[in-house]
Amino acid sequence: MDKLYKEIGEILKKRSVIVGIGDKLKGDDGAGVFLTEKLRDFENDNLKIVIAEKNPENFLGDIKNFNPEVILFVDAVDLNSSPGDMKILNKEDLLFTGLTTHSFPLKLIFEYLENETNSKILLLGIQPKRISFCEGLSDEVKKSVEKILSFLISKMERNYE
Repeated sequence: MDKLYKEIGEILKKRSVIVGIGDKLKGDDGAGVFLTEKLRDFENDNLKIVIAEKNPENFLGDIKNFNPEVILFVDAVDLNSSPGDMKILNKEDLLFTGLTTHSFPLKLIFEYLENETNSKILLLGIQPKRISFCEGLSDEVKKSVEKILSFLISKMERNYE
């Protein structure tokens, strides 16, 4: 987990976009949306927060126009691990199908943004416990998301000082 926090800390030092994707009506699939909704108030000149839900392709123009150095997508992904586990993935890691509720493959979105922005594109994948029709995150995923949220907020607050 320390490696994950270090990677995310490095991202926040750069002009970045954090994009939350998923479906809040499908349990843990809403983890990325939950996270970005909580981060919305921390948007600033060097950080853009996008709550894309099921359609990240609809926000490509906004992301591109922000001219970020790094774009971090946050989504539920089948990592074949324990619920709540998180991992930073790149385009090459997206060869698996993973869990997706969006109409457009993330790999194509990554490739488009790489070509259009020269940004580093990453995905914070969160292992879901359940993605069935239900509201709210499972305890395991909620705990992990809240930990990473606390870390992000503490880093962002330090950037304001």
